[in-house]
Formats: sequence, C-alpha cells, structure tokens
Amino acid sequence: MSLRLLGKNSAIYAIGNVGARAAAFLLIPVYTHSLSIAEFGLLATCQATIQIMAILTSCGMRTTLLRFAKEYDRQDRLGTLVGTSVLLNVLGGVAVSAGGRTGGVEVVRS
Repeated sequence: MSLRLLGKNSAIYAIGNVGARAAAFLLIPVYTHSLSIAEFGLLATCQATIQIMAILTSCGMRTTLLRFAKEYDRQDRLGTLVGTSVLLNVLGGVAVSAGGRTGGVEVVRS
C-alpha cells in the first residue's frame, strides 16, 4: 500500500468521524430545548446501548472483512469471505436479539 493511498483513506475516515462528532455536538441545544431531563437521559442510555449492541452484533466481522479482503480477492474467494461475514453478522444479530428479550424500557413522565 502506498503512503499516498493511506493518507487519502485516513483523511476520508477522519472527515467522517469529525462530521459525526460535530453533528452530535450541534444537536445538543436541540435536545436540551425539546427534551426533559428524563427523556434526555433515556436518549443517552439508548445511544450507548445501540453502540454496544452494534459491537456485539458485528462479531468483529467488519475488521475481519477489511483485513482479509485483499488476500481472498487474490485467491478469487472474495464471495466466500463476504458470505461468511454476512452469515456471522446475521447470527450475531439473532443472538443479541434473543439475549435482549428481558423486557422493555418504561418511561415515567412527571
């Protein structure tokens, strides 16, 4: 991999991360104006839960797919890698969904 390509891909990745963080930061006044403290707490809890569930559901397949894509492409087996990644993502999603069937979140309004 060339340094130029690495720099370009790193810049694109950085722009995406900065953009996502900036959007979240700019939404804070909207949240504080339109949500009560309890609703804002519920929103924060839901966002943290979503991030954890996304990690558990993916089972590391995003990293694995990127790590082995070039090697499998050279061997003309990229379809096998993608198919296995999709299958494991689906199984991870089913496992997380089945494990999370303990009940819902109750919102108490005062």
